[in-house]
Amino acid sequence: MSAEVERLPLGARRKGARPVGMQEMGPNLYEKIQSALTELSLVSSHERLSGT
Repeated sequence: MSAEVERLPLGARRKGARPVGMQEMGPNLYEKIQSALTELSLVSSHERLSGT
């Protein structure tokens, strides 16, 4: 466990919540991706409901 943590960059250890790749891309882009995924899931579930 501790060995895994040691390999991570300082930023990843500080934030903790975000994956390392997302951290490198920047918080703004990460937020945009999250909202886009949320919208997509909402739309797809709505389509499934109306499709049946």
